[in-house]
Amino acid sequence: MYKKHNWTDEQVKIFWDYESKFPEKYWSRVFGKDLIRKYSPYLKKAKIILDLGCGDGGLIESFLKIKSKDIRNTSIYGLDTSSSSIKKINKEFSSHPLFSKAFLPDNEKEISKIHNKVDFIFCCEVLEHLYDKNLSQLFKSAKNLLSDRGLILFTTPNNEDLSKGYICNPIDGSLFHRWQHVRSWNRNTLTNKLIHYGFKVVDVKETNILWWAKFPRNLFNRLIYREKGSLFILAKKK
Repeated sequence: MYKKHNWTDEQVKIFWDYESKFPEKYWSRVFGKDLIRKYSPYLKKAKIILDLGCGDGGLIESFLKIKSKDIRNTSIYGLDTSSSSIKKINKEFSSHPLFSKAFLPDNEKEISKIHNKVDFIFCCEVLEHLYDKNLSQLFKSAKNLLSDRGLILFTTPNNEDLSKGYICNPIDGSLFHRWQHVRSWNRNTLTNKLIHYGFKVVDVKETNILWWAKFPRNLFNRLIYREKGSLFILAKKK
């Protein structure tokens, strides 16, 4: 019987440093525009927006291309564990007036600048990658970064069957998920976890991100893609 692979922090870093070479595969790069459009009512008064787990910067790039007056006074930040992604983002967007900086989780100097000041945090497709220790750290960090009226959006696969994404590691015969997913969430498990860490759930959506495409593509997608494969939970500090 095959055993599941247990990822180390170093292995995760190596994996995502490599995947950062293929930006077209990142969820936030593919669906960032649709996500921003859907949650735009919550962003109008946001002075600081953080992409927590920003990957290659796809969501940040989508923000920087928006010409809306609603975000012209907004500062966009990114945080990720991949040093390759951080370097790429800072190099690519440093001259844009809305972009502030992307940094690693251990950069205490930069984190202190936005402590208790972030008005909206996007945490897209991150939670399914984390074991208990790092998951706890993320929730605590996010709560410390949010302003008193701030909101955080968590997106994750909804009720994912992890076994459908398993690949066999030929070196030791262990199984690992193709996209390094280590846990599956549903509305109840994630809601309960957020409550445990001191968040109040504002809104829950079990949906399919493909349904959020612009008309008429959205109608076509609803006919073809029936499963509610995406879970979006909006929360704030209690």
